[in-house]
Amino acid sequence: MPLFLFTGEEYTLLLQELTKRKTSFLEKYGEYSLFDFASDNLQSDQIQNALMSGGMFATKKLVIIRGIPLDSTAHNKAKTADVERCFSLLEAFIASNDIETIVVCISYKPDKRTKPYKRFAKNAQLKTFPLLDEKQKIIYIQQRLGTLLNTEQQAQLVSSCGDL
Repeated sequence: MPLFLFTGEEYTLLLQELTKRKTSFLEKYGEYSLFDFASDNLQSDQIQNALMSGGMFATKKLVIIRGIPLDSTAHNKAKTADVERCFSLLEAFIASNDIETIVVCISYKPDKRTKPYKRFAKNAQLKTFPLLDEKQKIIYIQQRLGTLLNTEQQAQLVSSCGDL
């Protein structure tokens, strides 16, 4: 089942993973194959079209839906009615067993008590991006910047920037 749920508060790593997937998908299948819905645009009928209809110009589709399941993060929070509507569309998508459409839902802090989250836990591939501790952040900086900064400068960067 091509259904993914990205969660976690390490936004930089989550967005890097999402960008990597979007870029490779666009290179392989073209611009008409990507649909990206923000949490404030979930009432759109375009979501239903993206999930349920065959692509006129695309053989495969990547559908990204932010705010599903219900997210408690302010910048990714959707209206409850929109979440429920989208969840019913996703239920139909799961039942259709469409292997040509890949769906990635993003919920930084999902409410794990809700039916949608429990359904995702059962049917989706979960990918979690937890907050990195200070040592992990330094390793991340070393991987990205290499030898541009010495050890002291790397530690100072982590302490001054906080979360990635």
